[in-house]
Amino acid sequence: MSKNILIAEDEEHIRTLIANRVKQLGYNILHASTGDEALKLIEEKPDLVILDIMMPVPDGLEVCRRIKRNPEYKSIPVMILTCKTLDSDYACAIESGANAFLTKPYDSEKLYQQIRLLLGC
Repeated sequence: MSKNILIAEDEEHIRTLIANRVKQLGYNILHASTGDEALKLIEEKPDLVILDIMMPVPDGLEVCRRIKRNPEYKSIPVMILTCKTLDSDYACAIESGANAFLTKPYDSEKLYQQIRLLLGC
């Protein structure tokens, strides 16, 4: 059975680029361009969420917090993929419940490794 990955990224060209690369690994993709869309799509219980921090309401950190506070969804792994590179950005992401943190521009192989690790593949 193919796994579903939710990509929450407000910039369409980046979201499409990530989606195309992840599809090459054989995963189904759900797309969200806002925090609200991501929270709605989480109801479909994707196997993994790839989440940008800087998104329209709510931002990615708040989306992550809401996912991790909800007993129904908290086991879904969340990977933050962001252009924010400070140690404090990393700390905020981990404090919000993120399971992994990658920065843009990202290395495709590192992205693939993190996906496999988070999905237990």
